Amino acid sequence: MKTFLAREVEDKRRSRKDLKEYLDYRMSVDNGNLADWALEGIDESKPTAKITENAELSHDLLSLLASHGSEIVKRIGKWIETHIRGVDIAHLYVALVESGELDPSTPVKRFVEILSATFPECKIVGERQVQKSVNTLQDLSPNRKRFIKDEPEHRFAIDSIKTDVLRIDPDGVD
Repeated sequence: MKTFLAREVEDKRRSRKDLKEYLDYRMSVDNGNLADWALEGIDESKPTAKITENAELSHDLLSLLASHGSEIVKRIGKWIETHIRGVDIAHLYVALVESGELDPSTPVKRFVEILSATFPECKIVGERQVQKSVNTLQDLSPNRKRFIKDEPEHRFAIDSIKTDVLRIDPDGVD
């Protein structure tokens, strides 16, 4: 058993922490202390997004936004904690561009890198996935002659970002 576990860790299939958690779980199941094991995991607090305080960093989210509002950056950080998929970040990018907060010529790759640097605790997907999603949103729908971002599901997500995160009226912005 010890050789098997050592091989799993060496081949990077599992980390030591994962194996320890699994073995603790199995021991608690065998001893009938499953509730105690579940309560031990609750004590660990979830990391929250922190804004980088480095004023010399010219490539941070605060300098990238047109309004330079730290409140918007904090709300984006709070929103990003639960919205980490590529299409979610693409919706954020489109909402920022449509509201005038972000320059449309800003490359998606740079935007994702700055988001990752500003909120290092959040696990944001790779920039390629976000690029694909932004390109898809900005393409025309095949048979309807309108942009995919204007489809109801995407428009709802973009408008909800505008109202909840950016705190603007989506009807007043094109």
